[in-house]
Amino acid sequence: MPRFLRSVYTDNLTPPNLQPWRVETFKFSTDPELDAKVRDVVGLYLNPPDKAIVLSIDEKSQVQALDRTAPILPLRPGIPEKQTHDYVRHGTTTLFAALEVATGKVTDAC
Repeated sequence: MPRFLRSVYTDNLTPPNLQPWRVETFKFSTDPELDAKVRDVVGLYLNPPDKAIVLSIDEKSQVQALDRTAPILPLRPGIPEKQTHDYVRHGTTTLFAALEVATGKVTDAC
């Protein structure tokens, strides 16, 4: 292999530069009122009403409750974490979390 091709290959197509498992996604909003809505929410966080508790609440539904059939082997220098591909399914759950903006306190429940 010519030297310049070897350099291109080793600089761009070898780890850590080549990471095919990494994916980034994005989505543009089509809501024409998005700007005003974002300003309302951010304004509430920055300047809450007197004697009010401002919470940021989120829900993640259909969380799979999985358990590996063998213990996960911890990572070591130069060796990635290892886990079996098979698992035992224990159904699904829903995770709820609330962040109290002023104090940073998180309340969660499944």
